[in-house]
Amino acid sequence: MTEHARAGRRHGFTFVEVIVAVLICAGMLVGILQLHFQAEQIRDAASQKLEATGTTQLFLDRLTTELGSLPAHRHRPLQGDDKSIDFFTPSEKTRIRYRLKMQVEERFDREGRRHEHRHVAGLERGEATEQLVEPRDEESDTSEKRLEYRERAEPVTDRLRYLRFRYFDGHGWRDDWRHDRPPHAVEVRVGEAANRADKKPWEYPHEYDLRVISIPSTLNRSLRVSQEESR
Repeated sequence: MTEHARAGRRHGFTFVEVIVAVLICAGMLVGILQLHFQAEQIRDAASQKLEATGTTQLFLDRLTTELGSLPAHRHRPLQGDDKSIDFFTPSEKTRIRYRLKMQVEERFDREGRRHEHRHVAGLERGEATEQLVEPRDEESDTSEKRLEYRERAEPVTDRLRYLRFRYFDGHGWRDDWRHDRPPHAVEVRVGEAANRADKKPWEYPHEYDLRVISIPSTLNRSLRVSQEESR
């Protein structure tokens, strides 16, 4: 064998060496792809979290603005319980209601029996305005029209599926409000995940956002009462 042939043989690669190199490159490629997928998942989770936070803040800011212009001189300007809130706008001809939207789905078991499954579909905002309505024959003998509130609901977002209200009366928090005057403050809790059916509203096991909204009309009324008493 000549010197030239031996030199060419020394500079070549064996089949085993080629296979090992390919496996090393494939392992490195798999590792890079895994890092890429993990980065995509982290980015998507952060984007969804940011979007949910923005949706929550927009809703809380909107509710804060609306409650800030509550007409305190009106009879029962705000009513509500732990699941919904209902209040008048400054024009006193429109009522706003926030609550969770429930959706009913029909399911059939193996025996063909129908079952209804209720679940939270998101947050909705109802707006009821005064309208002249013709009375029904069985309701009235006259043909005069009367004012009624006709509500029209629109979805706010499907990302928020937990909603709870509490009302501060000046001494403590209440789960419902049915008084002639508005409360001193309203506590709002919102979350992305729906509460379990076997859990109470205050037993929410997931992360939530909380905001306490003071009612300026209540503070102004208290101030006027204090000024009148001091005279």
